[in-house]
Amino acid sequence: MSGPEKLSRERAKEQTRQIIIEHSKEEFLKNGYLNVSVRSLAKSANLTSGAIYTHFKDKAELFECLVRPALSELKALLSEVHKERMGHLSGKGDLPGLGIGLGKLKTMVGKIYDHFTEFRLLMVSSAGSGQENFLKGISEYYSECSAQYLAALRKSGIHVLPVEPETLRILSYAYFTAIFEIVGQNLPKERAEVCIVPLFKFFQPGWDKLVTS
Repeated sequence: MSGPEKLSRERAKEQTRQIIIEHSKEEFLKNGYLNVSVRSLAKSANLTSGAIYTHFKDKAELFECLVRPALSELKALLSEVHKERMGHLSGKGDLPGLGIGLGKLKTMVGKIYDHFTEFRLLMVSSAGSGQENFLKGISEYYSECSAQYLAALRKSGIHVLPVEPETLRILSYAYFTAIFEIVGQNLPKERAEVCIVPLFKFFQPGWDKLVTS
């Protein structure tokens, strides 16, 4: 096969993959994960089932592929929050609390709306996909980071009240459930940007009082 022919086939294959992805988003949003099959998806995209299996092992892998970039960006942002907290330990000035600062919360809202369709899929269409507990996964990661931060504070000689791991997990889950309700309510971005401010004002004092006497 000549170079141009190979390139043409690769482009056609990538175009088919993109067609599958775009139609999958529409079908899963419209009907829910459990009510979509590879066969029904192929029919809606005017493809064969074999064309889909060429790119994805099964429906679960396809759904995971749709939402992975959104979850990866969100986890990267939370990792950044954690690194910034830990970095403050060796600096001067007030140490950040357990909550996410308003600036970073607004950045999170921006990232959510960059991937709004994908987060809608996770919030309202993921039952049975293996991805339906994504909020639990996010909150557990955040609570683990928070526990590491508290341990680092104590190691640095800073007095903080003891917080049970279960408490951190429960509060983190409530925190992210509230944040992601902007997706559950299908709010336009401008409304979400307004709502995130009182949400910050509500949660931040609680995070602060959780560890200070």
